Amino acid sequence: MSQRSDRHRDPWTTAGVRRGFGPGGSETGISLIEVVVATVIATLAVLGLAYSFGTGRALIDRFAIARAALGVAQGRLETLAGTSLSDTALAFGTHGTAFVLDDQVLGQERWIVSLDSNQMRRVTAEVIWGQGSRIDTMRVTRLFSAF
Repeated sequence: MSQRSDRHRDPWTTAGVRRGFGPGGSETGISLIEVVVATVIATLAVLGLAYSFGTGRALIDRFAIARAALGVAQGRLETLAGTSLSDTALAFGTHGTAFVLDDQVLGQERWIVSLDSNQMRRVTAEVIWGQGSRIDTMRVTRLFSAF
């Protein structure tokens, strides 16, 4: 009665007794297909993360230029508010200059002076810039005394 059944054997001493596939064998471990699927999923996750970082950086750069363009348009209206009505910058028509940021010309700054229905000068300052095929515009309007 000193024999033990296979159920009660010590796993350390019976290391290779019941291994492998087939009848009576165990199916432990992972297969090559599982490794390939896990690798594909991990690769897609890393590529998606890298794409989102690149897109986020591009949006941050785009909105930084938009903030600068808003500052330029508002600054133009503040400058015009301090000039006399006889100045050529407040003459009716379209005026313009280059939109420069960090010593690079990114687009065009222009302001349009027109007569409003209430006998006021409507001054619309706009900054137009583009990156690639995308064109953006920042527009600010203010009314000035006509006379």
